[in-house]
Amino acid sequence: MTNELWGKDRPLLMERLGRLLGSTTYRDQDSGGGTPFSSRKLTAEAELLVSLKMAQRHPDDVGPWIVYSLALQVDDRQREIVEWLAGKLEQGTGSTGKRNRDRMLPVALAAYKLAVHGIEVDAPIHRNHRDFTLLANIGAGWLWMKCEGALDRWEFALRNEGEQALDVKGVIA
Repeated sequence: MTNELWGKDRPLLMERLGRLLGSTTYRDQDSGGGTPFSSRKLTAEAELLVSLKMAQRHPDDVGPWIVYSLALQVDDRQREIVEWLAGKLEQGTGSTGKRNRDRMLPVALAAYKLAVHGIEVDAPIHRNHRDFTLLANIGAGWLWMKCEGALDRWEFALRNEGEQALDVKGVIA
């Protein structure tokens, strides 16, 4: 099930985001565990938001918001993400998507809850249970893939010098 993926991959996602922000999980006996608050200008969460926003391809790209929601387990931009996913599921799942067109928003919301919170939503009993579960699992997988794509763009930009580089500190200052 997809919730097994969620439980296994979320800690790796948080580590990856921490490395991109310049922090590390390495600690020794004498370390206090991070930058002192007085020397920081923005919280790591705010810096993460700015960086992710800069990795956005176009104004309707929900990838950065998916990363933020998955990483922090918050329902930020949930409506935009669910509406995007409902459209993608309807268009990208062939006859199953067309057959379930009228209930794609509840399916996309179930996929969102599964991907972000690891909560499996029960399918409505009076409808095709198999289609609902199938589409919700596909949707949760697509949310994780969209997250990976946004992170890959962010990592690429951070590694490259020049116009494509994301200079978070420069934008904030």
